[in-house]
Amino acid sequence: MQGTISDPLTIQLETQDADSDVNFEALSYVWGPFNDEAAVSILQQDSTVIRYRVTKNLETALRRLRLEHMDRTIWADAICINQADISERSQQVAMMGEIYRKASRVVIWLGDDTNGTSKGIDMLRHFIDPVGTKFQSPAYFTRSFIQTFAPPGTSTRSGDESQFSDDMQQSIRCVLSKPWFLRVWTVPEAVLSKRAMIQCGANTVEWTNDFLELRKIRVRVKSTAISPQWKAIFQGQEVDLAPFLDIIEAQIREVALQNEIAIPEKDLLDIMYDFRYRQATDPRDKIYAMLGLAQSKRVQVKVDPDYAESVEDAYKKLEKALEELYGDLGI
Repeated sequence: MQGTISDPLTIQLETQDADSDVNFEALSYVWGPFNDEAAVSILQQDSTVIRYRVTKNLETALRRLRLEHMDRTIWADAICINQADISERSQQVAMMGEIYRKASRVVIWLGDDTNGTSKGIDMLRHFIDPVGTKFQSPAYFTRSFIQTFAPPGTSTRSGDESQFSDDMQQSIRCVLSKPWFLRVWTVPEAVLSKRAMIQCGANTVEWTNDFLELRKIRVRVKSTAISPQWKAIFQGQEVDLAPFLDIIEAQIREVALQNEIAIPEKDLLDIMYDFRYRQATDPRDKIYAMLGLAQSKRVQVKVDPDYAESVEDAYKKLEKALEELYGDLGI
């Protein structure tokens, strides 16, 4: 797939074995309304072209992500999985964790730039990679944050931050309230990545799953959130950074488990509780989406995805698995 954002969108599908070493990126996105669709062209192996309907958000993402003069290989579930085939869907869902682990990068598509999201992405970048900022303490970091994003002439003394609080509130809230931060499947897609990149319109910010760097991001976010200056900026209407911080926390746990770093472990029930506010069209996905994040041998809860079973049966299976781990739950 290549071309400019305005060129006709043509996709060429490739079939690869699960254990192949092909280099690809995986797309993490929200499908969007099913009544808001667009058509893309798919070039088949016999050189024939078919028109395929996808949601408008996916079509927009593919237009934004393709490169002008070279191909870019991207895995997107709505195109790479036959959603109408329950058997294939169940089989592919069981492989989702491995797909996002193997991807060279997971691209987190938030949608096009709206209402100041450009500055909101810059704020996230300040947590992830604060260029020119030597992080020393919560107050110091927040002053550097103010110096970066305040209009010219704004004082960095406590109490003077209100001059630009409305602009900052709108910018960061606009990013963290994007539908991507509300959906259940986006959690493992980001957490299991070796490299993740948030993209909103043309604005991007990227980080890797390096354990020490992830911990630094967590410290920056939490330290900023508890500092008096941060609270003063938002004048009692503090922005909740949990949608982003929850992803980083879960990624720290995942990397620690994969590398046998001793930290308190969480099982499937813990992880489902952490992300209980995430939405899912299919209630079974509240379970299935989290399976890849509970892989420790000591706390693993064994549940296999099966879209042929009812919602009630899926939760009964979860209950049975939890009872095998904890004993009779009395529920």
